Amino acid sequence: AQAAPSDVLDAWQGMGYNRRALALHGAAQRVVEDWDGEFPRETRDLVALPGIGPATAQGIRSFAFDLPGVYLETNVRTVFLHHFFPDVPAVPDRELVPLIQAACPAAPGALADETAPFAVPLDDADTPRAWYYALLDYGAYLKKTLPNPSRRSAGYSRQSKFEGSRRQKRAHIVRMLLAARDGQPAGITLADVVVGVNEMEAAAGRGPVERELVAGILADLEREGFCRAEDDRWLSV
Repeated sequence: AQAAPSDVLDAWQGMGYNRRALALHGAAQRVVEDWDGEFPRETRDLVALPGIGPATAQGIRSFAFDLPGVYLETNVRTVFLHHFFPDVPAVPDRELVPLIQAACPAAPGALADETAPFAVPLDDADTPRAWYYALLDYGAYLKKTLPNPSRRSAGYSRQSKFEGSRRQKRAHIVRMLLAARDGQPAGITLADVVVGVNEMEAAAGRGPVERELVAGILADLEREGFCRAEDDRWLSV
């Protein structure tokens, strides 16, 4: 929470989606400010934090706190599509939710009348955390050995290609901003960024990019909190 955003971004490099680094930083600050440093457990409190949606909230509850819930992500979706909807196309998540809920074991130590709507644990080792770890491993195995069942989800979409994309240029510019933060003077000019992006493009056998495209990416990054403009230079936050 006390780190500079640029330090968080620097540590995040290589893990993709730089927005998540800023969301993590913002969430850490909120936990310190609003929760006295103790991470919340309830879904409504988790989804109020930056970057945390319903699926991530349930993942936190399951893995961090061993609490039951509907953790619906791609590997979990794969398992339930494979077993309950073989050969059925375009299955909506609403059809999966009650099945995932009914299969997830209740919290450790829950009394018999406190388990619903979750499953009665088979033994002390049958906990939400262990169950979802198993589902993730099993879903990954299924995707390696069968045509990916998750493609039959109504919400399935293939991610656009990264190589040569605007996303790749954004990521490269973020790295340039981080590398230039200790320079004299700090930061980089628009001309510097254009040169750096074109060097990356040329190395990949692609043609040069337009200055307006680079300026637009820098404007987006500034609006999203990755950098700021100062005189004629761009500085990492």
